[in-house]
Amino acid sequence: MESCLGLFFLFATFSFPVAIIVIVVVVAVVFKRQQVSAWGSFAQEAGLSLDRGGWFRAPTVSGAYGGFNVYLYTYSQGSGKNKTTYTSMIVYLPIDHRSHVRITREGFLSKITKAFGAQDIQLGDPAFDAAYIIKSDTPQFVPHLLTPQVRGALLSGGSGMNVTVSRGRVFYNQTGVQRDQGMLRYVLDTLVMVARTVVDVETPSQPAPPPPPAVNLPPVSVCDNCGADLDWQADRSVGVAKCEYCGKELRFRFGTLALRGR
Repeated sequence: MESCLGLFFLFATFSFPVAIIVIVVVVAVVFKRQQVSAWGSFAQEAGLSLDRGGWFRAPTVSGAYGGFNVYLYTYSQGSGKNKTTYTSMIVYLPIDHRSHVRITREGFLSKITKAFGAQDIQLGDPAFDAAYIIKSDTPQFVPHLLTPQVRGALLSGGSGMNVTVSRGRVFYNQTGVQRDQGMLRYVLDTLVMVARTVVDVETPSQPAPPPPPAVNLPPVSVCDNCGADLDWQADRSVGVAKCEYCGKELRFRFGTLALRGR
């Protein structure tokens, strides 16, 4: 009897960790399949490409959308119980921009740092100023980048809608794996909106083309031979006006009619 109990406890000692590992693996596989399914639907709808990843590689989405290159991925920081996974989406800017701005939702800690004088650029929009902390090394660009349309999109995106413009990228970052297809599309459209605004603000406007040269047309005159009206437009291509009545020819010269003998 004692030997049976010993075998049972020995079996339980080794099988319990194995069971835990199996459960963890199964849960990870299920979550990854859900992520691949959601990201695949998002990619198909937006015309992007899905890389399903592998055992040790997370799925990614990339491609061109709205004239910009896009990349969606996840990454992790820390280890063990302190490991945190993030979802990040990047829209790459096609210009060498100067603006740098970080727009983050105001939370408990940010309110404390704000109270102690941390940078927070105000735009004069009460709803937006209360919801977001704005930091920038180039504050002169901020009012031009955060247009009413952009501010409205950020506010409607919820508490996780944090956006940064820096180093040739407009990117979004949130804690956890985002599997909501609708939210992914909303984030993408918002980032592209911000990217277009950056390009519009920082791309020098093309100078207006010069006006076409003024055409110095000769005045309507009369034939000095018979006194009939001359229609100079009739033969403008050859620069000659000819009196239809007496046949006298006059050649255009410096925008006037000069007499030319027959």
